[in-house]
Amino acid sequence: MGVVAAIDRFFSVQDSGSTIATELRGGLTTFATMAYIVVVNADLLSKAGIPVESAVFATCASSAIGTFLMAWWAGYPFALAPGMGLNAYFVFSVVPAVAAALGPGPPDRAWKVALGLVGWSGGLFLVATWLELRSRVMREIPMTLKLAVSTGIGLFIAFIGMQAAGVVVADARTLVKLGDVHAPSVWIAGAGLLVTAGLWVRRIPGALLIGIVATTALAMMLGHAATPERWVAFPEVSGTTFQWDLRGAFDIRFLDIMIALLFVDFFDTMGTLVGVGVQGGFLDDKGRLPGDNRALSADAAATVVGAALGTAPVTTYVESASGIAAGARTGLANMVVVGGFCGAMFFAPALTAVPSFATAPVLVVVGALMATSLSRIEWEDPSEGIAAFVTALAIPVTFSISDGLAMGVAVYLGSKALGGRSQEISWVMWTLGGIFFLRFLFIPVG
Repeated sequence: MGVVAAIDRFFSVQDSGSTIATELRGGLTTFATMAYIVVVNADLLSKAGIPVESAVFATCASSAIGTFLMAWWAGYPFALAPGMGLNAYFVFSVVPAVAAALGPGPPDRAWKVALGLVGWSGGLFLVATWLELRSRVMREIPMTLKLAVSTGIGLFIAFIGMQAAGVVVADARTLVKLGDVHAPSVWIAGAGLLVTAGLWVRRIPGALLIGIVATTALAMMLGHAATPERWVAFPEVSGTTFQWDLRGAFDIRFLDIMIALLFVDFFDTMGTLVGVGVQGGFLDDKGRLPGDNRALSADAAATVVGAALGTAPVTTYVESASGIAAGARTGLANMVVVGGFCGAMFFAPALTAVPSFATAPVLVVVGALMATSLSRIEWEDPSEGIAAFVTALAIPVTFSISDGLAMGVAVYLGSKALGGRSQEISWVMWTLGGIFFLRFLFIPVG
């Protein structure tokens, strides 16, 4: 009881209205919904020339350290890992741009310099966080836009889930269309969604985690989920650890790349923190996240650690919302995620046993839960409602939290100013609008 009581006091579990069992369950749910990043991120990084075995270690280690820092410094159940979108930007935009600027040379030089750029951007974020610049911006964003970001993220992850299940697929004419409804993944994911939703309606503890396990089990029984050929693999540490080229990255030729990295990471992180903060009820009466500077510090430090270990920018994960929906309220849930990633270093092959369509039902359910923020938006005020609608819609449509927020801010500023209510806009919001404008004007998007 002494150890249990100490854990409870350290993480303020009872004070947060939770229990240790609930936190453990929430942590398991979060890890289960984001464990795919180990395989996906390593595969993406390998396309930039980074050894895949080393990329697995870098992904797991940076995720574990970042998630631990968030629990230790901020006490929130927000898990961190190399960002989806950020990793694609790193592989398909940053590394090729660096390679083009460097010219002929060793094949591994480009990704090492690119990691150096990520390290510098993380360091600049730490400085900006210590100066409280990031927290000031986050606090000044109107509550309406914060609620809209939460809704937009919900739609975003639900759409990702439907993609993973094959319910929607790409189409050259209409961008997306209904997928092959006869595909096994669609039917299995559909069954998983019904089971997960039913468990949630009945308020069964661990409904989301049970849903993932049940969907995976069904897929295995029907022969649509492969059993790994091996379950254990020792991590490869030396391939990427401290391979970043900080000196090579300190070059004026890479200034535009650095600015783009700073922009995307800054606003993706801010949007995610706001979204999961709303989902978990962590925001205060003024719409602010208590201890936001500590949370932002953990995020920035994790990016530096990730670059040192050999991966793309590390950021707070929207999948944290699944654990929050399962009841997680404290950093104790993060410790479960930390343990999961530490174990994944050795059991990475086992994670392939969970197909992506098995986590799809949970993403859809969590998306629906996050969309409840719509009811708190001031729809009777058009300057608030239209901006909120554009924000929530743009996030899944552009596949970017930062771009969706940028569009919402533009509509918010324009509608307030043209409606004769510019006095309601803070100088921080005007500055933010100017930054977004300059970003779209001078920095390539995509």
